[in-house]
Amino acid sequence: MGPPRHGSGKESGLQLRRGDEQRLVPQEKAAASSGLRKRKAAEESAAAREKKRLQSIVIQMVHEKSPGRIMDLAMKMLEGPKPMPHSETSEETEDDPGIVERAFQGEYRTVGGVDNVDLLRQKIEETGTSWVAKNRIAPVVTLVQSSGWGKSRTICELASRGVFVVYCSFASATTTYPPRSAIADFFYTSAVRLLSSGSRLVSESRFMLFCMHYFSSCIDVAVDKQLAAEDFLQELMLGEEFWRLVQAKIESRQKQWERRYPALEKVLLEEPSRASNVWGAWEDRVHRRMRNTDKLKQLPDPPKGKLKVLFVMDEAGWFGRCDDHRAFAAFDPARRAARLFPGTGEVVALYTDTNDFAGSNVAPPCRPHSSDRVAAHGTAVSHPAYCFFAAHSPSDTGTGSLPLGKVENLGRLVAYGRPLWQALLKAKGDPQEVLTLAVDKLLGGANSLSKFVEQGFMLEEAPLAILGCRVCLDINPQARVVSGLVARHLLSVVSISDDREHVWTDWAVEPVVAAAAAMALRAGRKRTGWQYCLEKLEDGLMRGWVVDRGYRGELVARVLLLLAVDSLQKDAWRCFTFDELCRGLCGTSVSDLRKAELGVEDEEKGRKNVGDAKFLCLQFRKTDIPLKELTAENLLAFGKAGVGIICSGGIDIIIVGFFGGTFSLETMTAILVKVKRTKTLGNLDLAYAKCSPEFSGMVALLEVPYVSLLVNVADSSSDELGNSERQSVSFKTGKLVKAALMKKMPANVSMGVALQETHPNCEGVELWGKEKGMSSRSKRRSLRNVEAWKRYFTPVDDDLQHIVAIKGLQAFSSRDQVKRLVDITLKSTPGMRRLEERSQKICAEMMFSLVRKRKLRNKR
Repeated sequence: MGPPRHGSGKESGLQLRRGDEQRLVPQEKAAASSGLRKRKAAEESAAAREKKRLQSIVIQMVHEKSPGRIMDLAMKMLEGPKPMPHSETSEETEDDPGIVERAFQGEYRTVGGVDNVDLLRQKIEETGTSWVAKNRIAPVVTLVQSSGWGKSRTICELASRGVFVVYCSFASATTTYPPRSAIADFFYTSAVRLLSSGSRLVSESRFMLFCMHYFSSCIDVAVDKQLAAEDFLQELMLGEEFWRLVQAKIESRQKQWERRYPALEKVLLEEPSRASNVWGAWEDRVHRRMRNTDKLKQLPDPPKGKLKVLFVMDEAGWFGRCDDHRAFAAFDPARRAARLFPGTGEVVALYTDTNDFAGSNVAPPCRPHSSDRVAAHGTAVSHPAYCFFAAHSPSDTGTGSLPLGKVENLGRLVAYGRPLWQALLKAKGDPQEVLTLAVDKLLGGANSLSKFVEQGFMLEEAPLAILGCRVCLDINPQARVVSGLVARHLLSVVSISDDREHVWTDWAVEPVVAAAAAMALRAGRKRTGWQYCLEKLEDGLMRGWVVDRGYRGELVARVLLLLAVDSLQKDAWRCFTFDELCRGLCGTSVSDLRKAELGVEDEEKGRKNVGDAKFLCLQFRKTDIPLKELTAENLLAFGKAGVGIICSGGIDIIIVGFFGGTFSLETMTAILVKVKRTKTLGNLDLAYAKCSPEFSGMVALLEVPYVSLLVNVADSSSDELGNSERQSVSFKTGKLVKAALMKKMPANVSMGVALQETHPNCEGVELWGKEKGMSSRSKRRSLRNVEAWKRYFTPVDDDLQHIVAIKGLQAFSSRDQVKRLVDITLKSTPGMRRLEERSQKICAEMMFSLVRKRKLRNKR
């Protein structure tokens, strides 16, 4: 990613460009909705409310502990059908159930010239019009993305474009919005009953008929209502009358078709050959009697496009993994039932959820069942969609200055990332409540943080999510934890492979989520969140869940930096000075180091003290903008978002800050971090020189004092680094380093050529001139760094660079917390780690070149 791109994303056929935005502003209809829901709640009987309460308790137990016996035991306590599976990712709050509803009911605004609603319509319509010609199984689209990105809100907005959105939610939490549909119980229990009523073919055929009855009944009621598309959706979402009529029609149709079961099932049970289409004759008989094209003609045409009716199944994960072991999975027959729709693009079914239930659209298995048209006969399925509908970005993300009070304003930081956060802030008005909700959603459920404090336990994937969104962990696209992280812990889907076996994911630039993670990491009684999460991270590294650890220990360095920030005991969104960061890292400040190394008399009057520079660093993120292309505006945007930049090319990490009380281009400074993991430190002056904007070729050359921070994470407790010199902390200025390098013989040909051109009379050039002809190897060396060294040596009188070197793991205050992490992340050889990183980079570039729509860079 580049600087905070609040509208960037990709899905097959649906491209969302930088700057995609939407605003959610509460409207008066939210009040009417809230009043209607209150009246409905008041009409519930005490027995019904008690039953719901017991169900929620049982669901909570299953969600947290997942033993099969708990569900079996709990079902004996309840009467009636089996409850719906718990929606693990619902937008919910305990103190104010209406907050999400008010946010959802707000006005949908499209800004930035990008119409997300129309892009979604085009994607859906393309599937509906081409499924026959492209030999796809059915006009079905699956939309997969983590919670809060605006899936439901954008889908519902299609009603304003004249599309009749038949929105059925299977969420079970009572505070969810959109609320669980009134027909959800009937649909789910019917599915379980029919899918366990006989052999696979018999069960699937009966459920297919039920789905066809559902589709036809919904269209019938929509025609009978004679409402506009928006009014139709409003009645469907807020009332029970529509679903009551639909259920009655379904039950009536089922009774009529029950007498046809034997004849239809006889067609299926005739042993088909492997090459035949087992559903062909069955579908011919059924479709002739169920075609509803005449009914569709009675619905008004949309102002644009062909799509008239969109059947939406939200929180549809249970279709791919039914909890009842007696029933077959529901997704394949439900998808097959959609073949009833005409091939004109007028009707499409859309299944959406936060997890990867789209994996039901898997590649053909080795031994497909004869009923599986996709596996046995090569029919294709539509690729899952995954997209971002971005929030309105803060107005100050450009080059404008920002006072300290605004920099530390949590309400400003809430505006980054998924639209859920800003919508909640507009509806509630208190950023602290949004932060509380972010904590619950990141950890996987309400009150998760208090449970960790009291019980010392989190959900399995929660520690990876907490560290991942701050440290920037790349999750293996094949790891089984990806599904849980997307479903319950805010990890976002970026791409899905054609065979559905790889799900590429990423952590968004979301300061409020990073602040929530910081709260979790600092919490705890017997042991802190940091201790708990680092243990789980080590376990994840051993299992291969986390990739791109960095071959020099870059992951360890990011952990050490955030440990130092959190040790300051400030709110995560408060700025810290470099002196404070140094104390957190190694127990001493840069001001003290300068006095010890250079003496007070050497400090120039009027020069800004880098120890007083202020920084905001909530999380680290990688950028797809090369270091040499990062502009000052880019750096300013990252700094305002509280994002530390992960990069390469002489500098591994950049943390952007400012001097004084205003964050602007003129006051901007930075910490340039160079990570090493070496037992022999060698000539440190070379490392200091390379950790500079000039050598790295940064476009944004700093005009105020800045810091080069050398971090050596090698463990010096058991090897030759164990002497006090090599595990100490030292300070130098860039001016002294340049002077020292010019007096020594150049370390390589590139440096020698650069010095010869920039300072031909220096001592180093004279020494190099005597020696260079004696070595034939020097003639074969690369001169690719000549320009870099020339840039570095040109401003010889420049004294902006201030260098702090932490020369071994033993010099860090948090060494005990990361020692095992160092051993695990760096257990292979540097060459192997470099090879792993190189392979990952090549694969990532091949994958995301299509996303960015630009040519691949040759970095091999």
